Amino acid sequence: MIHVDATMEISDESLEILRPLMREAMAATVQEPGCLVYRFTADITSPNLVYMSELWESEAALKAHLQAPSFLNVIGILLQHVKLLNFATRQGELVHYDLALPLP
Repeated sequence: MIHVDATMEISDESLEILRPLMREAMAATVQEPGCLVYRFTADITSPNLVYMSELWESEAALKAHLQAPSFLNVIGILLQHVKLLNFATRQGELVHYDLALPLP
């Protein structure tokens, strides 16, 4: 598995431009083979911070995504409008974990 994680700062004006593009990218990308998670989310305390999180089954699936129209159509526009604060990728297997929630 490969996890891609980014934190971006985006101005109000750029958010207006990017929101529809990010929605389209999310809808298209989750349909790609090997995509387990692909989402942009806004920080609830700082609306100009946006997080991108991706989870891919394999390196091959991620490499295919990097050539897909859904990625190529968005990445150039996205990079013109964001300040990238953090970008990290991690690779490795995930294992099941039983989380005991404190339920009443």
